[in-house]
Amino acid sequence: MSLIADFGEVLPGPASDKLSAMVTRIQAGMRGQWNPVAYRVDRFTASAGSWLVKENLAPTRQMRLGSTMWLSFDLTETTVTDAPDYLQMALPDGLTLVASAKGPAVALDNGTPVMGVWRGVAGDTFLRFYADAALTPWSASTGATAVAAQVVLEVRTSSR
Repeated sequence: MSLIADFGEVLPGPASDKLSAMVTRIQAGMRGQWNPVAYRVDRFTASAGSWLVKENLAPTRQMRLGSTMWLSFDLTETTVTDAPDYLQMALPDGLTLVASAKGPAVALDNGTPVMGVWRGVAGDTFLRFYADAALTPWSASTGATAVAAQVVLEVRTSSR
């Protein structure tokens, strides 16, 4: 992209280069772009015991447009201790939910396929995962629990 003068001439120079770079950044933001979420072991917790999610088995990506965030994750071969009521994942970048939301998650509970449920409550900075709609506790497992979903959330930064 370049600046065009009235008669179709390109205006060269630093101003044109800066404007072009700015327009490119704005266009990318308007289209949305999937970005990886940095792994942190402390983003994953459980209501009882612990939930161990290994970095190389936790591909998580996000895309934001305004206050809407799409979050896609596929957490495989995770380990769960005790029998927690829910597993919990912190939202990236210190984001806070503006509105409550819930939906289905494909999951394995100690190797058994289940239709899990994810939930987020307005004001929270995390999502909770349940083994099923009846809120059955998760089973303890070693590398045999998985949760995958793509969710759409209304979020805001914690500073607002």
